[in-house]
Amino acid sequence: MSRDTESARVRTLARSGSAGVSAAAERLAFWTAVAFPVVYVGLAVLRDRIPAFGAAVLALLVANAVVLLVGHAYEPDRSERRTRDESESRGVRDE
Repeated sequence: MSRDTESARVRTLARSGSAGVSAAAERLAFWTAVAFPVVYVGLAVLRDRIPAFGAAVLALLVANAVVLLVGHAYEPDRSERRTRDESESRGVRDE
């Protein structure tokens, strides 16, 4: 194998690896944003026991904004379809 071919293969693997990490971060951020309302309810219930309630609310709002920005492009339906298509291409069938 030539050095150029090997170098191109390494670049392709690096790109596909970073795409997988990016997709995983997007998926995690999306589902974290979905779960945040539960945290807000818990925070409201415990507000008398939290000394820095205002700071906690502000921190959660900022964290929620970050995960919304990161996960906004994630489409759960698209990822399920991609997984199903990959399984079918390998010959695995849902029964």
